[in-house]
Amino acid sequence: MTGPNADNANGDDPLPERGGRGRSPLTRAQARDELLARLAAQVRTAQAATERRLDTVEANVAESADLLAQALPRIDTALDQLAALAERLDDEPVAPVSWPTLTVDEAATVWAQLAYWTDGVLVGWYRLTRAQLPDCWALHRPVLLELTWLHTTYREAHTPGARAGLAADWHTRWLPAALSAITAATGPAPGATASGCRPGHHHDPSSPLPAGAYTAPPDEPADGRHLEGRERLLARREFWQANYLTAVDLDRDEREHRAPPGAA
Repeated sequence: MTGPNADNANGDDPLPERGGRGRSPLTRAQARDELLARLAAQVRTAQAATERRLDTVEANVAESADLLAQALPRIDTALDQLAALAERLDDEPVAPVSWPTLTVDEAATVWAQLAYWTDGVLVGWYRLTRAQLPDCWALHRPVLLELTWLHTTYREAHTPGARAGLAADWHTRWLPAALSAITAATGPAPGATASGCRPGHHHDPSSPLPAGAYTAPPDEPADGRHLEGRERLLARREFWQANYLTAVDLDRDEREHRAPPGAA
């Protein structure tokens, strides 16, 4: 084949010269190869940079893994200690109250806690009436002891982690037992002709407290009318507050004048 395009039969037409004079024009194939070479160089550069970054990430991951491996035993130990502490707290019973050995400040705290719980729980939730909890309950030391252990067992049965059976035992066993004991302590003595404690009346001949310690609520009829209706009223704090404060004051005075342990 002859003519002006005979040398470019495969389509490799010369491209315009690059770089000025003295350089031969590039064919399309040569331009393509040069472009591919430049792209390949850029890919290799990007790949090398990526590999360097990956090496850095791998080094950081390895360092973090090493630090985590060192920390895990300490974390496991801390978790074990925390679990053991929680188990001890769950298993540790609420300490009982020993009224004879309380200091003045300790007794004041127990009195306040007991009154708050009696009003909020026994009356507020269990709806005890004045027949079940007489207005003069705080003046009866046996009743005070009954309510104290009832309060202690209630706290133990209702702490976080307590077994559900403890609350059931308290509700079905300990509460009825304490109420029966309170009724016996405030009722008439066996064979006695005198009536027991009731709204507007306090009777406890065996009490070491002064005979005039009892204070009747201001709204109580002097002749004892409608006794049954008043006994069905809830044992609200307003009915026993005055006698409670009297009992607290008498107890504090006795403890302040009590000989210290070991004194002759």
